[in-house]
Amino acid sequence: MKVWAIFSIENEYNQPENNLVKLYKEKPTVGQLNDWWGGYVDDEYDKQELLRQLVSGASVRFNPFGAYYRIEELEVAE
Repeated sequence: MKVWAIFSIENEYNQPENNLVKLYKEKPTVGQLNDWWGGYVDDEYDKQELLRQLVSGASVRFNPFGAYYRIEELEVAE
């Protein structure tokens, strides 16, 4: 079975790259991600554009000092 996972990595030199944030059964839409991200978005950033980039596979951050987020498709055992 495949799932989609959001991972984060904090803005620190020693952080692992597999901090699980959220799982989805299917690839999330921009709308679903908009509902998920209720945190602060810096004025310099466009939240909707960042969410579109996240869905397309890019690693994004919502403010200059926050964590990076990425989405990956994973195979899990049933």
